Amino acid sequence: MNNEAQVTILMLVWNALENIKLTLDSLYDSDEFFKLLIWDNGSNEETKNYLREFEKSHDNIKVFYSDKNIGTWNARYKLAQEADTEFVFTADSDLFFPTKWLTPLLNTFKSQERVGQVGPLKLSRSIQHPYIANNIKSVWHEIENKISDPKLQLQNLTNMKSFDEFVDDLLKSNSTLRPDLDVPTRSISTCSMLTRRELFLDKAINDPAYSAINWGMEDVDYSWSLANLGYKVLKCTDTYIHHFEHSSLQDNNTQMENSNYIKVLEYFLNKWEEALVSWCEKHTKEEISFDEFTLLVKKFNKINIPNKLKQYYL
Repeated sequence: MNNEAQVTILMLVWNALENIKLTLDSLYDSDEFFKLLIWDNGSNEETKNYLREFEKSHDNIKVFYSDKNIGTWNARYKLAQEADTEFVFTADSDLFFPTKWLTPLLNTFKSQERVGQVGPLKLSRSIQHPYIANNIKSVWHEIENKISDPKLQLQNLTNMKSFDEFVDDLLKSNSTLRPDLDVPTRSISTCSMLTRRELFLDKAINDPAYSAINWGMEDVDYSWSLANLGYKVLKCTDTYIHHFEHSSLQDNNTQMENSNYIKVLEYFLNKWEEALVSWCEKHTKEEISFDEFTLLVKKFNKINIPNKLKQYYL
């Protein structure tokens, strides 16, 4: 691996091979310079064989293979321990990158003092589609429901334009977005997130309690823990990375709303109860009701909500 890279990408893989191919192709078509560490979380032989061949043909990549799925937190933490750069970028394996994606993230990270993490613009109800009078997440869900092939999905999202041209138009259409996030209740998803390696390895910030489950809430907790210690959590408004969302869960027939996820959500709510109550006290009922985190909590009707939060979330 080349020692000049500032950033090591920590990518998790668990089947969904067609998305992996798109992700890696777009990543290596970009103009950015990076190292890549991949953790295969117990994929099938077809996926592992593809990764073995891909690794042979690239000199800045190393793949680690697990016999079973050890979970998101465990796998990312193991990869971070292997990295030797100042920055790490956590990545899912169902992303699509524009030509310039890493340089804008690094520029945003270095633009202010005491920044803890930076995320790109991605699917969100707060981001407008450049060609359709609707938010990009709603547009994407409509496309997903009609088309199953990821390449065709992307072509429909971009209105048959190149991805770089689409990203340029999207950034122009959303030029008033500000980088600072309200934390809580906002956060940066670890599906695509830049942070310092030393912060990611600090278990006082990156809570090892999430190692007990396969996935869920560890990314929200990371953002909130950083903010709680006085670090800034920023969105980079100069790039967009597309996330196909939950491709591995779908390919492996894993339900999002399972008992483990509910259990970890309850842990999270209890851990952050005082911070959430404080946030709710400063906002109107309407603001609370339409907040993305509130909507997430309300999706899971089987969770035991802490007493102080019940009046806001029930």
